[in-house]
Amino acid sequence: MRILKPLKKIEAMSDTELANQFARFRPLLNRYRRKYYFVDYDKEDIEQEAWIAFVESYRTYNYELNITFASYYNKVLRNHLNSVIRYQNAYKRTSNIDKVSWDLIEEETSDYNIRFVNQQTPVDEVISKELVKTLLLSLSQLELTVFKALQTGKSIQEIAQMMQLPEKKVKNAYDRMMKKKNLLLESMKES
Repeated sequence: MRILKPLKKIEAMSDTELANQFARFRPLLNRYRRKYYFVDYDKEDIEQEAWIAFVESYRTYNYELNITFASYYNKVLRNHLNSVIRYQNAYKRTSNIDKVSWDLIEEETSDYNIRFVNQQTPVDEVISKELVKTLLLSLSQLELTVFKALQTGKSIQEIAQMMQLPEKKVKNAYDRMMKKKNLLLESMKES
């Protein structure tokens, strides 16, 4: 049977002595750090929580219970970290990070539906497709390439770099394409 001795009073210890005692039990902290996932906690935050548990266990350790300080600290640390996790998971304390408001979704969806959902009649749809087809057939090879690149979200500068052309030449092709589109729209209105 092992004879356990009382620990030195924490108030009588220097900061370096306390830090050395804490360093002896760092493998416990490392094990729990790998075992548990803490939301929005840095390495230093977890270490601070371990320090809190260490000081608490050092103050409350009773050698007469015939358990080692290491096993006692292990239990206190595990309980303390579980409390941190429970606190994080409490519904009323969950952070709003990565959360989406249903009201916001509803507003954006209705706004999207008003502006972008295709509400054309079948006749309008056929006319639109014919208009686009006519426009594409009227474009030069350069204008068509610029048109396709613009449809993928590229800017005029990116298209110029991609095609290894001066930006002015790409801008002129864009302007010609827009002019042809506007002429087609005007001719459609007159019909």
